[in-house]
Amino acid sequence: MSTEQKLQAAIDRFIGEVTDLIQEAAIETVHAAISGAVASPRRASAAPKKTTRKKAARKTAGRKAGGKRIRRSAADLRDTANAILAFIKSNDGCAMSDISAAMGEEPIKLRPAIQILLEENSAHTTGAKRGTKYHPGGKRGGGAKKAATKAKRKPAGRKKAARKAKRR
Repeated sequence: MSTEQKLQAAIDRFIGEVTDLIQEAAIETVHAAISGAVASPRRASAAPKKTTRKKAARKTAGRKAGGKRIRRSAADLRDTANAILAFIKSNDGCAMSDISAAMGEEPIKLRPAIQILLEENSAHTTGAKRGTKYHPGGKRGGGAKKAATKAKRKPAGRKKAARKAKRR
């Protein structure tokens, strides 16, 4: 048997196996449709969606197994905020990853509690985005800077004053 004949025989066997598998899949789909458990057909060439860990955490955070959203109570948020504040006081300048590791929770679940602390001025941040560090106590020196920038602003021009008068 020549190499070409061997190659043709291997191709014929492969095509036969693929045809058998396609027929089995079609029969299974028909049986599932008859029994009422129809699965939505999917294209074989469609690639699965890629999700990052952050997106997956956002999707599953605050949800129980049934898929419905769990609303955390104010008391639960307050308890979490108090625990975070105690951690921040003992570890000044910690990052969100440090807090989440110490609390044993995902960062997405801790954000509302941290937001409460920031709004109450129980804690403040330095840095931005991934470099954010958390410190105990209220904002340091933020108010004086805002007042100084407001004083430096130019007075409203004639057009702006005319628009304001027109609105009245």
